[in-house]
Amino acid sequence: MTTYKAGYDGWQYSIDLRDQGLFALDVTHDNHPLCKKAGIIKSYAQLDDPNGGHTFIPFDLGREGMPFSTLGLSHHTYSASRAPRSPDYYYSVSSHLDAPYLIADFHGATGQTLSGKQYFAFTAPSSTPRHETTGFTPAGRFYPSLDFEVSPRPNDPDLEYISKLRFDFAIDIDVNPGGRRHMVYNLLADIADTYRDMGTLIKEFFTGPTPKTQQAGFFKDLDAWIGSRLFRVPAPGVGTFAHAEKPLLWEVAADGILDGTPGEDADQPLWDNVHSWGYSPNGLVSTPGMPYGFHLHWRWAASVTDKSSMIFGRWFQNWHGSPELAGRDASGNPVFGGPLIDPRCPNLDLRVAFVKKDTALAYEALDASNHDDFSSLFQSIKSTPDAIKDGEDCVLIMSIVVHRDDPDRIWEGTIFPHGVFFPHTYDPDWRAKYLMLPPALAYHEQYITTQPSTAKWKRNPI
Repeated sequence: MTTYKAGYDGWQYSIDLRDQGLFALDVTHDNHPLCKKAGIIKSYAQLDDPNGGHTFIPFDLGREGMPFSTLGLSHHTYSASRAPRSPDYYYSVSSHLDAPYLIADFHGATGQTLSGKQYFAFTAPSSTPRHETTGFTPAGRFYPSLDFEVSPRPNDPDLEYISKLRFDFAIDIDVNPGGRRHMVYNLLADIADTYRDMGTLIKEFFTGPTPKTQQAGFFKDLDAWIGSRLFRVPAPGVGTFAHAEKPLLWEVAADGILDGTPGEDADQPLWDNVHSWGYSPNGLVSTPGMPYGFHLHWRWAASVTDKSSMIFGRWFQNWHGSPELAGRDASGNPVFGGPLIDPRCPNLDLRVAFVKKDTALAYEALDASNHDDFSSLFQSIKSTPDAIKDGEDCVLIMSIVVHRDDPDRIWEGTIFPHGVFFPHTYDPDWRAKYLMLPPALAYHEQYITTQPSTAKWKRNPI
């Protein structure tokens, strides 16, 4: 085990090399905690044989692929430019730490080599280019990502080859309560909010501080207003989100991208993003525009990447594009409303869970039976998810599967290229404080289109 303490541009963290791979521990920015741990907890590969058989294999990226990577760990300023196709193309990475890996003749598959690097990259805080739709709140970005390369299929037709890869990331979120001060927009509300804060301080003086726990919300963005929300009865979030569960009522394991298809293009609605924040008895944070907390987006709707699409739909694009929030095609051209994935891996599945820490530990001890085995694993741990609405010590788990198109060519790509971003502004830009219309609705519970009534693990948008 190797621990490496590092910090640039206000970021502080330790690095630990474990059997599963590289982990970032106690990640903070300007002394604001983001997470206790981030890294890959499970790795899998599917081997196909010429007779149509499949073998799904768990493996340890660190133990098998990084036996000497402790010598190669280097924390440095990052100067190499990203390819225009990458979702992080617009964001200037200022520091970077990586560990190379190499597994030759992968699990007996002669001639099949899996190599690449696992890395953590960071950006300095900035609001230009923007991280979210308004661009009001500066944030630093954190990329717990993985580059991979698989050699072509061996010439011998009787040999197995790698056809799928799956990596399960875990982020043990540890965000402080914050970002609630600007929920008020007149003097009387300011006074009421101040007295409520004072009451909390007096209570905690006698009872001790409230334990820090996390709440979260799952959201699907709204691609267009006309024909979907314009004539509906106003309710919290309906002008921004097509679907929402905020805060999450129970633990959840759901779908974000299936076969490279997110959002409205899928056979069923899928989630676009997850936000998590520190619980406070003083109310919820604002969504959209959360100024203090954990933001994870794997897709932005066309309505926020192109202003004309907000009104006219996805068929009317490129008039006023905002490409930093758009997906990319193989040539680097913006795909408004597209997923934030590496286009070299177009057939990608992304599933995400938000669970209590004991559930996450139990999940880590299990092995999936196939690349789609995700929500069923959680159900095998406990048949009914636990309630987390009022805050719990929780972990985000994101499972990403990439599917190989042509086994006769080198297969390469980046997993988790969109990363996360972390604003920690207690008193944000005055525009976010006063001009959000209507401001109060952003701080309410948001259950769109309806509030779930049954505690079940797989809760895709309803």
